[in-house]
Amino acid sequence: MRRLRQAFNPPWLPAQDLELIQLPNFPIFQTTMNGSPKIKKLPVKVCLILIFAAVFRPSAGVAADDGGYLWPTDASRSLTSSFGEYRPGHFHAGLDIKTWGKEGYRVFATRDGYIYRVRISPFGYGKVIYQKLDTGEIAVYAHLQRFAPGLEAIMRREQRRRQRYSVTKTFAPGALPVKKGEVIAYTGRTGIGYPHLHFEIRETEDTPINPLLKGFVLKDDVPPVARQIAVLPLEYGSQANGSQMPAVYDLEPVHQHLYTLPRPVQVWGVAGLAVSAFDRANGISNRFSIYRAIFYLDDREIFRSTFKKFSYSQTQQILLDRNYRLLVSSGRKFYNLYIEPENTLPFYEPHRVFQGSIYTKGFAD
Repeated sequence: MRRLRQAFNPPWLPAQDLELIQLPNFPIFQTTMNGSPKIKKLPVKVCLILIFAAVFRPSAGVAADDGGYLWPTDASRSLTSSFGEYRPGHFHAGLDIKTWGKEGYRVFATRDGYIYRVRISPFGYGKVIYQKLDTGEIAVYAHLQRFAPGLEAIMRREQRRRQRYSVTKTFAPGALPVKKGEVIAYTGRTGIGYPHLHFEIRETEDTPINPLLKGFVLKDDVPPVARQIAVLPLEYGSQANGSQMPAVYDLEPVHQHLYTLPRPVQVWGVAGLAVSAFDRANGISNRFSIYRAIFYLDDREIFRSTFKKFSYSQTQQILLDRNYRLLVSSGRKFYNLYIEPENTLPFYEPHRVFQGSIYTKGFAD
């Protein structure tokens, strides 16, 4: 385990932000010539590394952002939700920034650019601004209480003109230029949810990306937590501990960063793993999505998922990334450590159907 930690802990990643899960050697069923199974001990070591600090980077205080993007509010540098979290039927597409149950904090333009669309609705994002950045990307600021005075007056005139509350107004490129750091709105609770600022950065109109990849510095030296691991038979006749149903195990902490199972797991056929895990941050109790999961088998990486971006056309595939059967049966969200058929999400390296699966059929001879 020490060698793995050294090999896969890059200099920018503090050791406390690694979580290692080591399963005891798998006793795996082997088929004899007459077809009856027997158990054979095989030297199979399973190691899983969960990483969040690759983007949610630690800081001793509120440091200056170093990616050319300005943190979009003075409400706080604490999150209530992170990018890629599970929502019923879709992924969470941005960051939810904590406003401590209050409204009226300033919202800043994260970069130079121009406002090209503003929407007001009692539903969804409520009052929301769409800004075209000087990088060509799009920034979204949602659930706003009100806009900056000039924009607020424009939108009120639009509401009066159309005689309705819900309006969308688009602006020609450059018609409403804004500078980085300019106050464009104030935080609120319009649309759906408790007071907070929802903030997105999109590569294109259809492709949200993880805003924490843009150099924002947040305080975090709290390691992620792994709760359970599941072994799922993936083909007809495959078994986990003698059953074709998923086998779920509580993980036992060895120390702060290492987990293990109390006993070996019996696998026959083809199986996949899924892990129930979440990340945390300093000073708040919220649970966040992990950023990356890496799965090693016998010291060889066989699966990697990294939550950098996705397309809205793919967002309903969340139940191929998180395990639907386990969500229904346990209410917990498990990250699949293998790729389901029909899963076209861009998170995985390499991207092949059933990549990450454990095959035991090859031991039949």
